[in-house]
Amino acid sequence: MATIESDSVVVHDSTEDHEGPAVKRPRVEEPTSDVHSSEAPVAAQQSEPGNDPADVNEKPEKSPTNAGRGGKRKFAILLSYCGKGYFGMQRNPDVRTIEEDLIQALYKAEAISEDMRDNLGKMFFQRCARTDKGVSAIRQLVSVKMYENKADKDKINSHLPSQIRVIAIIRVTKKFNSKDYCVARSYEYLLPTYALSPTFEQTRRDFRITSEQIDKINHLLSQFVGTHNFHNFTSGKSPHEASAKRHIKEFCCGEKFVAEGIEFLVLRVKGQSFMLHQIRKMIGLVIAIIRNIADKEALARSFDDSKADIPMAPGLGLMLENVFFDGYNKRYSNDGTHVALDWEIYHEETDAFKQEHIYNHIIQTESANGVMMHWLGTIPLHSFSKNKAIGNKDSSTVEKSEEAEQNKTELADTTSTESSTYKNV
Repeated sequence: MATIESDSVVVHDSTEDHEGPAVKRPRVEEPTSDVHSSEAPVAAQQSEPGNDPADVNEKPEKSPTNAGRGGKRKFAILLSYCGKGYFGMQRNPDVRTIEEDLIQALYKAEAISEDMRDNLGKMFFQRCARTDKGVSAIRQLVSVKMYENKADKDKINSHLPSQIRVIAIIRVTKKFNSKDYCVARSYEYLLPTYALSPTFEQTRRDFRITSEQIDKINHLLSQFVGTHNFHNFTSGKSPHEASAKRHIKEFCCGEKFVAEGIEFLVLRVKGQSFMLHQIRKMIGLVIAIIRNIADKEALARSFDDSKADIPMAPGLGLMLENVFFDGYNKRYSNDGTHVALDWEIYHEETDAFKQEHIYNHIIQTESANGVMMHWLGTIPLHSFSKNKAIGNKDSSTVEKSEEAEQNKTELADTTSTESSTYKNV
Protein backbone atom coordinates (compact mmCIF):
# COMPACT_ATOMS: atom_id res chain seq x y z
CA MET A 1 0.00 0.00 0.00
CA ALA A 2 1.33 3.43 -0.90
CA THR A 3 2.72 5.66 1.84
CA ILE A 4 1.03 9.04 1.80
CA GLU A 5 2.66 12.14 3.23
CA SER A 6 0.06 14.84 3.79
CA ASP A 7 0.96 18.39 2.89
CA SER A 8 -0.98 21.18 4.52
CA VAL A 9 -3.20 23.13 2.16
CA VAL A 10 -6.58 24.77 2.36
CA VAL A 11 -9.31 22.28 1.47
CA HIS A 12 -12.07 23.90 -0.54
CA ASP A 13 -15.62 23.01 0.41
CA SER A 14 -16.86 21.14 -2.62
CA THR A 15 -17.68 17.72 -3.71
CA GLU A 16 -17.63 14.21 -8.88
CA ASP A 17 -20.75 10.61 -12.36
CA HIS A 18 -19.29 8.09 -13.54
CA GLU A 19 -16.64 8.55 -16.06
CA GLY A 20 -13.73 6.53 -17.45
CA PRO A 21 -12.59 4.96 -20.70
CA ALA A 22 -15.74 4.08 -22.61
CA VAL A 23 -16.72 0.50 -23.35
CA LYS A 24 -17.56 -0.19 -26.99
CA ARG A 25 -21.30 -0.63 -26.62
CA PRO A 26 -24.45 0.85 -28.12
CA ARG A 27 -25.14 4.36 -26.90
CA VAL A 28 -28.03 4.43 -24.49
CA GLU A 29 -29.73 7.69 -23.63
CA GLU A 30 -30.71 7.70 -19.96
CA PRO A 31 -33.88 9.43 -18.83
CA THR A 32 -33.90 11.94 -15.97
CA SER A 33 -30.85 13.05 -14.06
CA ASP A 34 -28.23 10.40 -14.06
CA VAL A 35 -24.67 11.56 -14.30
CA HIS A 36 -22.76 9.86 -16.88
CA SER A 37 -23.99 9.02 -14.45
CA SER A 38 -26.57 10.94 -16.27
CA GLU A 39 -27.60 11.91 -19.72
CA ALA A 40 -30.53 14.08 -18.63
CA PRO A 41 -30.96 17.73 -19.63
CA VAL A 42 -30.71 20.41 -16.97
CA ALA A 43 -34.27 21.46 -17.62
CA ALA A 44 -35.64 17.97 -17.01
CA GLN A 45 -37.94 17.72 -14.02
CA GLN A 46 -36.56 15.80 -11.07
CA SER A 47 -38.79 13.00 -9.83
CA GLU A 48 -40.32 13.97 -6.52
CA PRO A 49 -41.18 11.53 -3.74
CA GLY A 50 -44.85 10.65 -3.83
CA ASN A 51 -47.36 11.75 -1.24
CA ASP A 52 -49.28 8.47 -1.31
CA PRO A 53 -49.60 7.26 2.30
CA ALA A 54 -48.89 3.78 0.98
CA ASP A 55 -45.41 5.04 0.09
CA VAL A 56 -44.72 5.28 3.80
CA ASN A 57 -46.80 2.46 5.22
CA GLU A 58 -46.19 -0.15 2.54
CA LYS A 59 -46.40 -3.81 3.48
CA PRO A 60 -43.87 -6.36 2.27
CA GLU A 61 -44.85 -8.55 -0.68
CA LYS A 62 -45.39 -12.13 0.48
CA SER A 63 -44.20 -15.11 -1.55
CA PRO A 64 -45.37 -18.62 -0.56
CA THR A 65 -42.42 -20.20 -2.37
CA ASN A 66 -39.75 -18.38 -0.34
CA ALA A 67 -40.49 -19.35 3.23
CA GLY A 68 -37.94 -17.96 5.69
CA ARG A 69 -36.83 -15.13 3.45
CA GLY A 70 -39.67 -12.84 4.49
CA GLY A 71 -41.53 -10.51 2.17
CA LYS A 72 -39.88 -8.33 -0.47
CA ARG A 73 -39.20 -4.69 0.33
CA LYS A 74 -37.37 -1.86 -1.40
CA PHE A 75 -33.86 -1.17 -0.12
CA ALA A 76 -31.04 1.23 -0.97
CA ILE A 77 -27.58 -0.37 -1.01
CA LEU A 78 -24.60 1.93 -0.41
CA LEU A 79 -21.52 0.60 -2.22
CA SER A 80 -17.82 1.37 -2.43
CA TYR A 81 -15.75 -0.20 -5.20
CA CYS A 82 -12.48 -0.02 -7.09
CA GLY A 83 -13.06 -0.19 -10.85
CA LYS A 84 -9.79 -1.99 -11.63
CA GLY A 85 -10.46 -4.89 -13.98
CA TYR A 86 -14.13 -4.01 -14.48
CA PHE A 87 -15.87 -2.80 -17.64
CA GLY A 88 -17.93 -0.26 -15.75
CA MET A 89 -20.86 -0.36 -13.37
CA GLN A 90 -23.70 -1.29 -15.73
CA ARG A 91 -24.46 -4.96 -16.40
CA ASN A 92 -23.38 -6.01 -19.91
CA PRO A 93 -23.14 -9.45 -21.54
CA ASP A 94 -19.77 -11.23 -21.70
CA VAL A 95 -17.82 -8.63 -19.69
CA ARG A 96 -17.03 -8.24 -16.00
CA THR A 97 -19.07 -5.47 -14.38
CA ILE A 98 -19.71 -4.23 -10.85
CA GLU A 99 -23.45 -4.87 -11.17
CA GLU A 100 -22.96 -8.45 -12.30
CA ASP A 101 -20.83 -9.28 -9.27
CA LEU A 102 -23.26 -7.50 -6.94
CA ILE A 103 -26.34 -9.23 -8.36
CA GLN A 104 -24.68 -12.65 -8.17
CA ALA A 105 -23.73 -11.92 -4.55
CA LEU A 106 -27.35 -10.98 -3.74
CA TYR A 107 -28.50 -14.24 -5.28
CA LYS A 108 -25.93 -16.36 -3.41
CA ALA A 109 -26.97 -14.63 -0.16
CA GLU A 110 -30.61 -15.54 -1.00
CA ALA A 111 -31.60 -11.87 -0.98
CA ILE A 112 -33.11 -12.30 -4.45
CA SER A 113 -34.53 -15.27 -6.33
CA GLU A 114 -33.11 -16.82 -9.49
CA ASP A 115 -35.90 -15.21 -11.49
CA MET A 116 -35.05 -11.78 -10.05
CA ARG A 117 -31.36 -12.31 -10.76
CA ASP A 118 -32.07 -12.99 -14.42
CA ASN A 119 -34.61 -10.19 -14.83
CA LEU A 120 -33.61 -6.91 -13.20
CA GLY A 121 -37.07 -5.48 -13.81
CA LYS A 122 -38.50 -7.92 -11.29
CA MET A 123 -36.20 -6.57 -8.59
CA PHE A 124 -36.69 -2.91 -9.65
CA PHE A 125 -32.91 -2.53 -9.87
CA GLN A 126 -31.56 0.96 -10.51
CA ARG A 127 -28.13 2.53 -10.14
CA CYS A 128 -27.54 6.14 -9.12
CA ALA A 129 -24.60 6.65 -11.49
CA ARG A 130 -23.29 4.66 -14.44
CA THR A 131 -19.53 4.63 -13.95
CA ASP A 132 -17.42 3.56 -16.93
CA LYS A 133 -14.56 1.15 -17.45
CA GLY A 134 -11.94 1.36 -14.71
CA VAL A 135 -13.73 4.13 -12.78
CA SER A 136 -14.19 3.69 -9.04
CA ALA A 137 -16.79 4.87 -6.54
CA ILE A 138 -16.36 5.98 -2.96
CA ARG A 139 -20.14 6.11 -2.55
CA GLN A 140 -22.51 4.59 -5.10
CA LEU A 141 -26.18 3.84 -4.42
CA VAL A 142 -28.42 1.23 -6.00
CA SER A 143 -32.09 0.65 -5.26
CA VAL A 144 -33.46 -2.89 -5.32
CA LYS A 145 -36.39 -4.92 -4.04
CA MET A 146 -35.22 -7.98 -2.12
CA TYR A 147 -36.24 -10.32 0.67
CA GLU A 148 -36.18 -8.39 3.93
CA ASN A 149 -34.98 -11.30 6.08
CA LYS A 150 -31.98 -11.79 3.81
CA ALA A 151 -30.85 -8.17 3.58
CA ASP A 152 -27.66 -9.11 5.43
CA LYS A 153 -24.68 -6.88 4.61
CA ASP A 154 -22.05 -9.28 5.96
CA LYS A 155 -23.45 -12.28 4.12
CA ILE A 156 -23.65 -10.38 0.84
CA ASN A 157 -20.08 -9.12 1.30
CA SER A 158 -18.90 -12.70 1.85
CA HIS A 159 -19.79 -13.36 -1.79
CA LEU A 160 -18.07 -10.24 -3.14
CA PRO A 161 -14.39 -9.61 -3.96
CA SER A 162 -12.57 -7.29 -1.56
CA GLN A 163 -12.63 -4.44 -4.09
CA ILE A 164 -16.43 -4.23 -3.83
CA ARG A 165 -17.99 -3.59 -0.42
CA VAL A 166 -21.58 -3.14 0.67
CA ILE A 167 -21.34 -0.34 3.24
CA ALA A 168 -24.98 -0.14 4.28
CA ILE A 169 -28.45 -1.49 3.43
CA ILE A 170 -31.25 0.98 4.14
CA ARG A 171 -35.03 0.62 3.97
CA VAL A 172 -36.57 3.09 1.53
CA THR A 173 -40.05 3.80 0.22
CA LYS A 174 -41.48 1.40 -2.34
CA LYS A 175 -41.39 4.09 -5.05
CA PHE A 176 -37.77 5.06 -4.39
CA ASN A 177 -35.52 5.09 -7.47
CA SER A 178 -31.85 5.81 -6.83
CA LYS A 179 -31.30 7.56 -10.15
CA ASP A 180 -34.43 9.68 -10.36
CA TYR A 181 -34.39 10.76 -6.71
CA CYS A 182 -30.72 11.79 -6.80
CA VAL A 183 -30.49 15.59 -7.09
CA ALA A 184 -26.69 15.86 -7.50
CA ARG A 185 -23.50 13.85 -7.86
CA SER A 186 -19.93 14.75 -7.02
CA TYR A 187 -16.68 13.33 -8.37
CA GLU A 188 -13.03 13.40 -7.43
CA TYR A 189 -10.10 13.30 -9.82
CA LEU A 190 -6.70 12.38 -8.40
CA LEU A 191 -4.25 14.31 -10.57
CA PRO A 192 -0.42 14.09 -10.55
CA THR A 193 0.60 17.72 -10.25
CA TYR A 194 3.39 17.35 -12.81
CA ALA A 195 0.57 17.39 -15.39
CA LEU A 196 0.07 21.03 -14.41
CA SER A 197 3.68 22.08 -14.88
CA PRO A 198 3.93 24.98 -17.36
CA THR A 199 6.86 23.57 -19.36
CA PHE A 200 8.01 20.19 -20.64
CA GLU A 201 11.30 20.55 -18.77
CA GLN A 202 9.42 20.78 -15.46
CA THR A 203 7.27 17.72 -16.20
CA ARG A 204 8.98 15.44 -13.72
CA ARG A 205 7.95 13.21 -10.83
CA ASP A 206 9.53 15.64 -8.37
CA PHE A 207 7.47 18.63 -9.58
CA ARG A 208 5.67 20.43 -6.74
CA ILE A 209 2.83 22.84 -7.37
CA THR A 210 2.72 26.31 -5.80
CA SER A 211 -0.21 28.07 -4.16
CA GLU A 212 -0.15 30.64 -6.97
CA GLN A 213 -0.54 27.87 -9.55
CA ILE A 214 -3.45 26.37 -7.59
CA ASP A 215 -5.15 29.78 -7.61
CA LYS A 216 -4.77 29.89 -11.41
CA ILE A 217 -6.28 26.40 -11.75
CA ASN A 218 -9.19 27.31 -9.47
CA HIS A 219 -9.88 30.34 -11.64
CA LEU A 220 -10.14 28.13 -14.73
CA LEU A 221 -12.27 25.53 -12.96
CA SER A 222 -14.66 28.22 -11.73
CA GLN A 223 -15.51 29.08 -15.34
CA PHE A 224 -17.33 25.75 -15.64
CA VAL A 225 -19.66 26.61 -12.74
CA GLY A 226 -23.23 27.44 -13.75
CA THR A 227 -25.35 26.26 -16.67
CA HIS A 228 -23.49 25.88 -19.97
CA ASN A 229 -23.70 24.03 -23.27
CA PHE A 230 -21.27 21.12 -22.83
CA HIS A 231 -21.72 19.52 -26.26
CA ASN A 232 -17.95 19.73 -26.83
CA PHE A 233 -17.30 17.70 -23.67
CA THR A 234 -19.06 14.49 -24.70
CA SER A 235 -19.59 12.28 -27.76
CA GLY A 236 -22.24 12.54 -30.47
CA LYS A 237 -24.09 15.45 -28.92
CA SER A 238 -25.32 18.35 -31.05
CA PRO A 239 -25.14 21.86 -29.55
CA HIS A 240 -28.82 22.19 -30.43
CA GLU A 241 -29.90 19.36 -28.12
CA ALA A 242 -31.43 20.48 -24.84
CA SER A 243 -29.60 17.68 -23.02
CA ALA A 244 -26.24 19.26 -23.91
CA LYS A 245 -26.88 21.89 -21.25
CA ARG A 246 -25.70 20.90 -17.78
CA HIS A 247 -25.44 22.70 -14.46
CA ILE A 248 -22.20 22.60 -12.46
CA LYS A 249 -22.53 23.59 -8.81
CA GLU A 250 -18.90 23.49 -7.69
CA PHE A 251 -15.52 22.77 -9.25
CA CYS A 252 -12.24 23.44 -7.44
CA CYS A 253 -8.98 22.06 -6.09
CA GLY A 254 -8.92 20.14 -2.84
CA GLU A 255 -6.06 18.73 -0.80
CA LYS A 256 -2.63 17.75 -2.13
CA PHE A 257 -0.30 15.03 -0.88
CA VAL A 258 2.86 13.14 -1.86
CA ALA A 259 2.92 9.38 -2.45
CA GLU A 260 5.59 7.23 -4.14
CA GLY A 261 7.55 10.42 -4.76
CA ILE A 262 4.74 11.96 -6.82
CA GLU A 263 2.61 14.89 -5.70
CA PHE A 264 -1.13 14.45 -6.27
CA LEU A 265 -3.84 17.11 -6.24
CA VAL A 266 -7.52 16.28 -5.66
CA LEU A 267 -9.98 18.01 -7.99
CA ARG A 268 -13.66 17.99 -6.95
CA VAL A 269 -16.68 18.72 -9.09
CA LYS A 270 -20.35 18.65 -8.14
CA GLY A 271 -23.24 18.90 -10.57
CA GLN A 272 -26.80 17.86 -11.16
CA SER A 273 -25.70 15.33 -13.78
CA PHE A 274 -22.84 14.69 -16.18
CA MET A 275 -22.56 13.33 -19.70
CA LEU A 276 -20.25 10.67 -21.10
CA HIS A 277 -16.61 11.84 -20.78
CA GLN A 278 -17.66 15.31 -19.61
CA ILE A 279 -15.52 15.49 -16.49
CA ARG A 280 -12.44 14.03 -18.14
CA LYS A 281 -12.69 16.49 -21.01
CA MET A 282 -13.14 19.46 -18.66
CA ILE A 283 -9.97 18.42 -16.83
CA GLY A 284 -8.17 17.75 -20.12
CA LEU A 285 -8.89 21.27 -21.37
CA VAL A 286 -7.72 22.88 -18.12
CA ILE A 287 -4.45 20.91 -18.26
CA ALA A 288 -3.91 22.00 -21.88
CA ILE A 289 -4.43 25.66 -20.95
CA ILE A 290 -2.15 25.48 -17.90
CA ARG A 291 0.56 23.86 -20.05
CA ASN A 292 0.18 26.66 -22.64
CA ILE A 293 -0.87 24.24 -25.38
CA ALA A 294 -4.35 25.75 -25.66
CA ASP A 295 -5.03 29.48 -25.39
CA LYS A 296 -6.96 30.89 -22.44
CA GLU A 297 -9.98 31.69 -24.59
CA ALA A 298 -10.42 28.03 -25.58
CA LEU A 299 -12.53 27.38 -22.49
CA ALA A 300 -15.05 30.15 -23.19
CA ARG A 301 -15.19 29.16 -26.89
CA SER A 302 -15.99 25.56 -26.00
CA PHE A 303 -19.49 26.58 -24.86
CA ASP A 304 -20.54 28.02 -28.21
CA ASP A 305 -22.03 26.10 -31.17
CA SER A 306 -18.75 25.45 -32.96
CA LYS A 307 -17.02 22.11 -32.60
CA ALA A 308 -13.80 22.17 -30.56
CA ASP A 309 -11.17 19.43 -30.43
CA ILE A 310 -10.75 18.83 -26.67
CA PRO A 311 -8.49 16.15 -25.15
CA MET A 312 -9.88 13.69 -22.62
CA ALA A 313 -7.82 13.08 -19.47
CA PRO A 314 -7.12 9.45 -18.48
CA GLY A 315 -9.87 7.63 -16.62
CA LEU A 316 -7.47 6.28 -13.98
CA GLY A 317 -7.84 9.18 -11.53
CA LEU A 318 -11.63 9.51 -11.70
CA MET A 319 -14.01 8.32 -8.98
CA LEU A 320 -17.62 8.92 -7.98
CA GLU A 321 -17.37 10.65 -4.62
CA ASN A 322 -20.90 11.27 -3.38
CA VAL A 323 -24.59 11.17 -4.27
CA PHE A 324 -27.22 13.50 -2.81
CA PHE A 325 -30.91 12.96 -1.97
CA ASP A 326 -32.01 16.26 -0.44
CA GLY A 327 -35.64 16.05 -1.62
CA TYR A 328 -36.13 12.50 -0.41
CA ASN A 329 -34.55 13.27 2.96
CA LYS A 330 -36.76 16.31 3.49
CA ARG A 331 -39.91 14.30 2.75
CA TYR A 332 -39.21 11.00 4.50
CA SER A 333 -36.40 11.25 7.08
CA ASN A 334 -38.81 12.18 9.86
CA ASP A 335 -41.79 9.95 8.97
CA GLY A 336 -41.00 7.49 11.74
CA THR A 337 -40.31 4.62 9.33
CA HIS A 338 -37.44 5.69 7.11
CA VAL A 339 -34.08 7.38 7.70
CA ALA A 340 -32.21 10.06 5.81
CA LEU A 341 -29.88 8.95 3.02
CA ASP A 342 -26.95 10.74 4.63
CA TRP A 343 -23.54 9.06 4.48
CA GLU A 344 -21.73 10.96 7.23
CA ILE A 345 -22.13 8.08 9.70
CA TYR A 346 -20.31 5.81 7.22
CA HIS A 347 -17.48 8.27 6.57
CA GLU A 348 -14.82 6.33 8.46
CA GLU A 349 -15.59 3.11 6.58
CA THR A 350 -15.82 4.70 3.12
CA ASP A 351 -12.68 6.78 3.67
CA ALA A 352 -10.73 3.69 4.73
CA PHE A 353 -11.90 1.88 1.57
CA LYS A 354 -10.94 4.88 -0.57
CA GLN A 355 -7.42 4.97 0.83
CA GLU A 356 -6.79 1.22 0.72
CA HIS A 357 -8.41 0.26 -2.58
CA ILE A 358 -9.00 3.33 -4.76
CA TYR A 359 -6.20 5.78 -3.96
CA ASN A 360 -3.68 2.98 -3.57
CA HIS A 361 -4.58 1.53 -6.99
CA ILE A 362 -4.33 4.94 -8.70
CA ILE A 363 -1.03 5.82 -7.00
CA GLN A 364 0.61 2.46 -7.67
CA THR A 365 -0.54 2.38 -11.30
CA GLU A 366 0.64 5.93 -11.96
CA SER A 367 3.96 5.27 -10.26
CA ALA A 368 4.60 2.06 -12.20
CA ASN A 369 3.24 2.99 -15.63
CA GLY A 370 3.24 6.77 -15.90
CA VAL A 371 -0.29 6.84 -17.32
CA MET A 372 -0.62 10.61 -17.07
CA MET A 373 2.86 11.14 -18.49
CA HIS A 374 1.98 9.15 -21.60
CA TRP A 375 -1.30 10.99 -22.02
CA LEU A 376 0.43 14.39 -21.84
CA GLY A 377 2.28 13.43 -25.00
CA THR A 378 -1.04 13.19 -26.88
CA ILE A 379 -2.25 16.73 -26.08
CA PRO A 380 -0.39 18.39 -28.99
CA LEU A 381 -2.31 16.07 -31.35
CA HIS A 382 -5.39 18.19 -30.63
CA SER A 383 -6.01 21.38 -32.54
CA PHE A 384 -8.41 23.12 -30.09
CA SER A 385 -9.59 24.92 -33.22
CA LYS A 386 -13.06 26.20 -33.95
CA ASN A 387 -14.58 24.43 -36.91
CA LYS A 388 -17.64 25.82 -38.66
CA ALA A 389 -20.82 25.77 -36.63
CA ILE A 390 -22.47 22.37 -36.49
CA GLY A 391 -25.90 21.94 -37.99
CA ASN A 392 -28.50 19.45 -36.84
CA LYS A 393 -27.53 16.90 -39.52
CA ASP A 394 -23.72 17.06 -39.44
CA SER A 395 -23.25 14.29 -36.88
CA SER A 396 -21.30 11.82 -39.07
CA THR A 397 -18.22 14.07 -39.29
CA VAL A 398 -18.48 14.78 -35.57
CA GLU A 399 -18.61 11.07 -34.73
CA LYS A 400 -15.52 10.29 -36.86
CA SER A 401 -13.42 12.97 -35.17
CA GLU A 402 -14.62 11.84 -31.74
CA GLU A 403 -13.75 8.22 -32.51
CA ALA A 404 -10.22 9.25 -33.51
CA GLU A 405 -9.91 11.29 -30.31
CA GLN A 406 -11.12 8.33 -28.23
CA ASN A 407 -8.48 6.11 -29.83
CA LYS A 408 -5.75 8.57 -28.82
CA THR A 409 -6.85 8.52 -25.20
CA GLU A 410 -7.30 4.75 -25.04
CA LEU A 411 -3.76 4.34 -26.36
CA ALA A 412 -2.46 6.58 -23.56
CA ASP A 413 -4.59 4.74 -21.00
CA THR A 414 -3.40 1.24 -21.91
CA THR A 415 0.27 1.71 -22.74
CA SER A 416 2.70 0.35 -20.13
CA THR A 417 6.08 1.53 -21.45
CA GLU A 418 7.35 4.49 -19.46
CA SER A 419 8.61 7.60 -21.24
CA SER A 420 12.28 8.49 -20.94
CA THR A 421 11.43 11.69 -19.05
CA TYR A 422 9.47 9.69 -16.50
CA LYS A 423 12.09 6.96 -16.06
CA ASN A 424 15.10 9.20 -15.71
CA VAL A 425 13.76 11.30 -12.82
